[in-house]
Amino acid sequence: MAAPRDPLPPEDHAAKEPVEDTDPSTLSITMDTKHASLMLRQDVYQTEKYPVQDTGVPKDEEYLTDQVTLEIASVNIKTLTSDSGLVQQGSLLWCCQTSQTSNHSSTSGHTELTDLNGRGKMMSSNEPQKTINNPIIPYVGTILGGLVPGEVVVIHGSVPDDADRFQVDFQCGSSIKPRADVAFHFNPRFKRSGCIVCNTLEKEKWGWEEITYKMPFQKGKSFEIVIMVLKDKFQVTVNEKHLLLYNHRISLERIDTLGIYGKVRIKSIDFISNSLQGAQSSSLGITKINTENGEMPDDSQFGVPYLGRLDSALCPGHTIAIKGEVNKNANSFAINLKSSDSKDIALHLNPRMKTKVFVRNSYLHDSWGEEEKEVANFPFSPGMYFELIIFCDAHQFKVAINGVHTLEYKHRFKQLEKINLLEVMGDVQLLDVRSW
Repeated sequence: MAAPRDPLPPEDHAAKEPVEDTDPSTLSITMDTKHASLMLRQDVYQTEKYPVQDTGVPKDEEYLTDQVTLEIASVNIKTLTSDSGLVQQGSLLWCCQTSQTSNHSSTSGHTELTDLNGRGKMMSSNEPQKTINNPIIPYVGTILGGLVPGEVVVIHGSVPDDADRFQVDFQCGSSIKPRADVAFHFNPRFKRSGCIVCNTLEKEKWGWEEITYKMPFQKGKSFEIVIMVLKDKFQVTVNEKHLLLYNHRISLERIDTLGIYGKVRIKSIDFISNSLQGAQSSSLGITKINTENGEMPDDSQFGVPYLGRLDSALCPGHTIAIKGEVNKNANSFAINLKSSDSKDIALHLNPRMKTKVFVRNSYLHDSWGEEEKEVANFPFSPGMYFELIIFCDAHQFKVAINGVHTLEYKHRFKQLEKINLLEVMGDVQLLDVRSW
């Protein structure tokens, strides 16, 4: 496959490099612990200067902004969690939608869950949720409690018509001089054909750029950025489409500040946490087996190929949750729902990364049926973490991936009560399987 076209001509190649500006920092942070709230104040600051990735802000402009108060509230729910630390309950899963208020108002915020039809929502969280509404840009704020694997940061905003670039920085403090390290610098640039530059700033020196030429942002359009924090990387989704992965170059434990700069309007920033991250995974509702030796020991319960027996046979209302990570050089993998009474496969899910085709089929009476391939967006990418939900109703299976309803598959195998085996094979690392 040919390498992505460089949006810049050779003579202007230097424009791709991080531009160090000398804008004065205008930010100071104070913590009001007595009221358990985060007070962010942006004052005029004229003397100190520090190098930043170019944000397109006029050098002489001064900022005097309103005070933003962040309050915290929590709602208890029952959760299922694995190493990913994401929340699931019943046949519901995250769609990363949040309630909004306006004019810098204090809010507890909430994340909504939606069913696989996109209908019917419920409010839910298993940890205190932090929400900042309508922050003034540039914005710098402390991440209370830091970042841990399983945390999700959701940013809703829009790109102004005159935007040239903006950036989202996960920082190690808010020091001005010397400049605080930036663990993850996410920088959409709109000049020419556009690109997204990711990088790390350490000891005031930028590292090597990782450039993505897919541009999901459009001038004059709104956006949703979902940044998932994993043990070894950040995973970024924009407008419900997987965008990129960025491996950690700086330890997560050092990240305690979020900065947003440049020409962008931000409506809300949500931090969605899960304190149960790191709890040992267990295949709730499914027992791993092999056909020769029966039950497998716990230390090999998620090896691939995987074959598990559902503790209760499939029926309408049944949900199966599969958490995993696509191998970095993956070609394809498969998930099968089968009957132990025959060779029949009721549901065959087969994502093919090389061709970006998501095949669905059934194997009945020693023969494969007609393949179904249509899907709005191919949801997988090499190295990507995923949570796949299969929900069974009376007439069809409904499948969602990372909180996005992806497809429906009408039942071809009608005897649902005979479907009692789950099989996973191919180029995938299995992290957790559950059934309820």
